[in-house]
Amino acid sequence: MDLKQTYLDHLTAMIEADRLSLEATKAMRDAAHDDALVEGLENAVCGISDGLDIVRDLANSHACESDGTDAPGMTALVEEARALALEADFDDDQSRDAAILLHFQRFTHFGLTSYAILARMANVLELPEDAKRLQECHSNAQDGDDEMAEVADKLLAPLVE
Repeated sequence: MDLKQTYLDHLTAMIEADRLSLEATKAMRDAAHDDALVEGLENAVCGISDGLDIVRDLANSHACESDGTDAPGMTALVEEARALALEADFDDDQSRDAAILLHFQRFTHFGLTSYAILARMANVLELPEDAKRLQECHSNAQDGDDEMAEVADKLLAPLVE
């Protein structure tokens, strides 16, 4: 397998990763209680949807379709989030919100890493439009991560006082 095929395979896997992340983020948004966390997760739903559209467009532009390509890394993160943040028993809403925040940020860091390496691969493959759009996804994910870091500071501080 050459670099171009590796890039295309990971691009289509990113479609599944974004899809899984989107579904789980919606579930976490619906389970969250803190207003800032709910708002941040709603913003994330919009951002992940935008990223999913971009990755699908890029895959289509290369005539490769998502054929149910697995995303085992994101699958594991989503399963862990369901078990440890959504289905777990918590003493209070703040503790559940903290767990939701932790697991959401794991999704975000998966996306940050994936978009960054895909953009680098696109540059090496001399696919400047792909690289530009993937960098846009990375920048949007970074903005979301920064927003959630602020939410974390506000959400977690009262738990230790």
